[in-house]
Amino acid sequence: MIRQVLRDGHIQPSDLNAIAVSIGPGSYTGLRVGLSTVKAMCYAIGCPLLAIDTLQSLAWTTRAGLAARVDNIRVDNIYVSVLDARRQDAYMAVFDQDGTRLEDSRFLSVTKDCLDSLLKPGREIVICGEGTGKWLIFQGVAGIRILNVDCHALNLITSALDAYLRREFADLASVVPNYLKPPNITIPI
Repeated sequence: MIRQVLRDGHIQPSDLNAIAVSIGPGSYTGLRVGLSTVKAMCYAIGCPLLAIDTLQSLAWTTRAGLAARVDNIRVDNIYVSVLDARRQDAYMAVFDQDGTRLEDSRFLSVTKDCLDSLLKPGREIVICGEGTGKWLIFQGVAGIRILNVDCHALNLITSALDAYLRREFADLASVVPNYLKPPNITIPI
């Protein structure tokens, strides 16, 4: 598939200046396979790796999409990026209007009070990402907007370009996926 994508784009592996990959949070298998594949490509080609946080890429994509659709985005908006982690759990990170991380990524249970520390008069909280259905307990709450944003490789572009321009390359030998929680492994019956 990679060979076909390169062929379709008339790109030689030697044309690549860097390769970006999501390092999570997300699916255990997807993160491991994706990162392993990209690490192998970077080693073979000799290009750097851009390890992109999934939650940051969702926040940046949402902010850019909102800016294109809404004339008066509040300067003090904050973006709560979320991914479904099954049951009533989620992965979450908080970013300001400029994309600066305000809170570290974390694994949490979605409850009616889990955003209390973020609610402030005059501030809008934009909950964005996949699995926003469990966040509907906040629908209709003043100052909270919920936007479902699909996880897609295209979302990595803004974060990857920023990381590339800042020369924030990952160490190929030590970069690992960011799982945020241990796997839920069960024994088949």
